[in-house]
Amino acid sequence: MRQGEKVMKKYIVDGVEFDADIVMEMFKEVFDYVGSFVLEKDNDELQTIIFEDYDFYYPNLADFRLNILYDSHYITDEMRHKAQEMRAFSEKMLNGNLRRSASVIRKSPEWRQIFLLADEIKAFLADGKTNKSREKS
Repeated sequence: MRQGEKVMKKYIVDGVEFDADIVMEMFKEVFDYVGSFVLEKDNDELQTIIFEDYDFYYPNLADFRLNILYDSHYITDEMRHKAQEMRAFSEKMLNGNLRRSASVIRKSPEWRQIFLLADEIKAFLADGKTNKSREKS
């Protein structure tokens, strides 16, 4: 292998091949739609972001995807656990029998926890605190 050449890590899950780089891009994309920043939006935009956009992207936090990212050294074990916790809260809030409204999002301690976890994971990603950065040390 030549210096600087990218090694593609492929994983097979239930007969489907996953590229770790693509899984990482999909993971990052989740955080475009969740975090405390959404609370600055007006009610209509907040509801659209959470109940349409985030609802579509949060399945990218599935355990098998997080395990691919961890095994590929893209995320730390701490990040994986935070993402799992975030997904569990999200499943409860998005798939439960709760009213889908901006006021519920703004007042709910569960949504606050989701946003806090998202902000923490985003900070890890922005700081480059992944297992890949630790490998280089």
